[in-house]
Amino acid sequence: MDQKFSSPLLAGYACADITPAIGDAWGIGKQVREIAVPLTARVVYLEEPDGEGPVLLAMADHTGFTRQSDRRMRNAIAQALDLSPLRVRINVTHNHTAPDADQTVQELLAPFDLHHVSLPWLDRMEAALRARASRRPVTVHAGLAPVERLSSNRSVRRPDGTIATRFGVASPELQAAPEGLIDPDVGVLSLRGEDGRPVVTLLNYACHVTSLKGRGEVIHPDFPHYALEIVERETGGPGFFLQGAAGNVGPGKYADGSVEGAQVLGARLAEGALAALGRLPPCAPAPLRLESWEETVSLDPELPSSDEARAQLAEAARSDRGTETWRRAAMLQVVADPEAARRPELFLLRGGDWCLAGLPAESFAEFGLSIRAASPTPFTLVGAYYDCTLWYIPTYKSFRDGGYESRGGWRYVAPGAGEQITASVIRRLCAAPLHP
Repeated sequence: MDQKFSSPLLAGYACADITPAIGDAWGIGKQVREIAVPLTARVVYLEEPDGEGPVLLAMADHTGFTRQSDRRMRNAIAQALDLSPLRVRINVTHNHTAPDADQTVQELLAPFDLHHVSLPWLDRMEAALRARASRRPVTVHAGLAPVERLSSNRSVRRPDGTIATRFGVASPELQAAPEGLIDPDVGVLSLRGEDGRPVVTLLNYACHVTSLKGRGEVIHPDFPHYALEIVERETGGPGFFLQGAAGNVGPGKYADGSVEGAQVLGARLAEGALAALGRLPPCAPAPLRLESWEETVSLDPELPSSDEARAQLAEAARSDRGTETWRRAAMLQVVADPEAARRPELFLLRGGDWCLAGLPAESFAEFGLSIRAASPTPFTLVGAYYDCTLWYIPTYKSFRDGGYESRGGWRYVAPGAGEQITASVIRRLCAAPLHP
């Protein structure tokens, strides 16, 4: 089918530099000392002139935005564009060579004179206005292609039955272990103007962005930067990296910690994306629809009370002044307002033959795979790392096996929460007609 411009869908794109300054706080007791490659925020603006309202999708080269930071940015963008904050969605790459944008944690640490992150850049999302100004009619093309030798499951079962974690740059022993369960494909959504050139190309891939050493010192957007460079050069248009459900997958089997290694991984991602781009079918036009809701999940019943968490934070601040203090502050953020924390916000954005499902925090790869497999829509993207307050959302199996992500510390949900969230998304995906 040769798609024509009968659809009124308009799309615009813009980007902005969101790099912190040399000397800015970056983790407790650390400061930015080098900017190897600047960080960016990228924005896609979607609108139908007679539709239900615009939608703005943003991504940023940062570790994670928790609830207060997420709401602050979404509210500011929504106010500038005169739309509801529900129609603004911000995803992060979960890049570990970039700061964590946690305003609440910084406020909790301030009484201890600890500086975790510098926050002024949170209001630097002016790209939204430029993206709207650049909007023009587009057609949508979508597809998948495999990516080779980039992602691997972070959990490795040793001969004695214990679970080891394959972090960003793993040991030779863990690199030799099998790849394990991953989401092997990159999803590509190409929004093309009347001249056939891309307004923007979205790459949806699930993998921790942790291939580089130097966390807390050297700013760098890691391998997605190199993938986007290649795709942009080959297509002649801008790119957008949409992080998928990557809570338990990363580059640990293939990363060596170097910039050169990150370039290799980025090239592998780009190779898959370009293979998909070479055979993308057009998507039938249909009204753009956004549905959002909250799903109430159970928190871990063994989490400390708010008073206990405050005491633990105070003790950590006196003795640790590092990751443990950050971890205690992040936990306090959850238990201080558990009713808000246990209601993650989910969304579905539908455009006819394509849709985007938005998951919270570090949802596991199994959940993204399940949503894609169950979706009645021909092409389904799954984005995660929206509102990272809850951090790891493991599978029930991971709770049983006892991997790093399920043991606690950065995991606050009870077993079954991820399955509940996934089922909620699938129910809504399957309840609506394919083309409203």
